[in-house]
Amino acid sequence: MSINFQLSQIELERYKKYSGLNLPRHTSYPAVPFWKEYQGDETLDKLLSVIKEKERKISLYIHVPYCSSLCLYCGCTKEIYDQMRLSKHDPRKAYVDHLVKELKIYSKQVGDNVLAQIHFGGGTPTFLEPEQLKEIHQCIEDNFSISENVEYAVEIDPRVTSTEHLDTLKGMGVNRISLGIQDFDDKVQKAVNRVQPFEKVEDFVKECRSRNFSINFDLIYGLPFQTKESIDNTLKLVLNLDPDRIAFFRLALIPSMFKWQKSFSEKDLPSEDELLAINLFAINKLTDHAYSFIGLDHFAKNYDPLYSAWIKEGLRRNFQGMTTGDKLNVIGVGPSAISQLEGGYLQNSKDTKAWMEGLSEDRLPIIKEFELQEDDHIRKEVIEALYTNGHIDKIMFKSRWGHDFDHYFSKCEKDLAKMEEEGLIVNEADSLFLTRVLGRLLVRAVASLFDRYYMETFSQGKEAPSFSRLG
Repeated sequence: MSINFQLSQIELERYKKYSGLNLPRHTSYPAVPFWKEYQGDETLDKLLSVIKEKERKISLYIHVPYCSSLCLYCGCTKEIYDQMRLSKHDPRKAYVDHLVKELKIYSKQVGDNVLAQIHFGGGTPTFLEPEQLKEIHQCIEDNFSISENVEYAVEIDPRVTSTEHLDTLKGMGVNRISLGIQDFDDKVQKAVNRVQPFEKVEDFVKECRSRNFSINFDLIYGLPFQTKESIDNTLKLVLNLDPDRIAFFRLALIPSMFKWQKSFSEKDLPSEDELLAINLFAINKLTDHAYSFIGLDHFAKNYDPLYSAWIKEGLRRNFQGMTTGDKLNVIGVGPSAISQLEGGYLQNSKDTKAWMEGLSEDRLPIIKEFELQEDDHIRKEVIEALYTNGHIDKIMFKSRWGHDFDHYFSKCEKDLAKMEEEGLIVNEADSLFLTRVLGRLLVRAVASLFDRYYMETFSQGKEAPSFSRLG
């Protein structure tokens, strides 16, 4: 439904106080920079035993790290294999062999738990040959129980995905395709090294529709040469293709981490004022065309499961963004993949060679861990509620945790009062909720108040990790 996102002059001034701050996006709590080095299999066994004992449904995330070219905005873990490099060394068979081994290791721990979700991410999953995708799926089918109603999603680059790939994915049971669109403007595409003409994407979407795939689009704002006018043109083309879901998010510009982003000239990037104008314009444009604005940066039609989960307050925020998985535990396999479990987090080595070496030694190649304590669980739930539902029920909080909300977060009292005065939140006796426009736009700032690890970096005079800018 249309919600007319606009800021008054006073709200605009308050927005500018926060925009540009480097803050966590809270795809996990705590954020990855606060995790610890892996201490050994005792933590692994402890975290997985909880899932196995409770026979919870789980989600499986598979990271494929390969791409045929480098998109200059990208912050994902990937390895570039253009045709010349691929002709000298093809890494795909070795990758699949080791992935199968990793899946089998996990199946011994949680293979009886039903898979409610399967998600191939990357990189570019369809960099793999169709037969290799079939081999991975066959391994999953042989070693895990798959729900009849499984949500099975694959991230797609239409430039390297064939109709044979699509037929293979359909045969595997895939029902959701996510396309990295980013922008349809020729100048922007050239600047970020991802040239894919609208006509090519249009033809590809028709192929997907003919196979009854549900379709997501990923769009990024904050790229070189983008303007409100160019975004308008992109959104008109997007709306003509009518995807079921859209993720519209700001570029995570962190050149200190992603050195290829240094190729962007500051003069070519939208200013903070332009970024806000673009975001507000896009929110209004999409909600005017039957998309509901969900969470931080997602949009969905009212027949889509993401919308239904939002209405029922069953959304979850994780490394795939907003998902319908509610409280599903995520098992992550592949280089850099993260397992998001009831009791904590585990992350694989980002280095593919090290990942393979670990599996060759019959061990999971985990390099980071974090075991959640009660305070972490409490803060994680509060932060996730802000991102997904936009409010915190203080009565439910006390019933669930046995603590008075205001007393538990008394250290936040002054900052919360300031945010209420500035119009970001409404803090009542029984609830705290984001305001309709300003609060939702600045949810990362509100959520960060409850992030103990982030706030302690300042109170203890520590250097803050590199996060993307708010806006």
